[in-house]
Amino acid sequence: MKALRYVLVTAIAVAACSGDDAEPAKLLASDPAPEILPTGVPPQSFACESVTPKADLARIAGVAEAAISRQPSPFSPPAGVASPCYYAIGAPQANDAGAVSQRLLSFDIDCRPRALSDAAELMATYAAQPEAAAVRIGKSGLDHSRTQILFIDDNAPCYVRVTTPDQPLRTGVARLIAKNLTAATAPMSTRYAAAP
Repeated sequence: MKALRYVLVTAIAVAACSGDDAEPAKLLASDPAPEILPTGVPPQSFACESVTPKADLARIAGVAEAAISRQPSPFSPPAGVASPCYYAIGAPQANDAGAVSQRLLSFDIDCRPRALSDAAELMATYAAQPEAAAVRIGKSGLDHSRTQILFIDDNAPCYVRVTTPDQPLRTGVARLIAKNLTAATAPMSTRYAAAP
């Protein structure tokens, strides 16, 4: 029985390889290879301005570009995540009690392979808060805690958190990021995709 199987397999292999070899090779060689394009920016090379140009931030915040200053991130992100983007907007203001405050804004983008499942878990947790409200940003968005919009992007496999107590500012910045974040600008380990 073993010998018969060997003969059959050999006969099939010979039959498959017989004939004019030049024609199939010629056809395969003449087909154009699909162009493979890298997507994403290494997280350590991500530039906040790629998704939030300063001129657009100034327009949304209602201030001059000079009134927006980039601040250092107070913590290191986990491996595979770009450093969060922090901004101070406008001059520090003293209130009647003498306390000084300034409008602050931050955002972070997570595009790790597990990002979308993490976002779904975060949304489920935050949606239970009484002040949480769905927002039309990206594929799915949630404004919660009176300080943050969390959304899943519709152009890149990422979720984004925009944090500031200024509701119009966080909505405007979240929409700006959703518009500018693409597979090409996303802070993620480089992946490859066939060109359209």
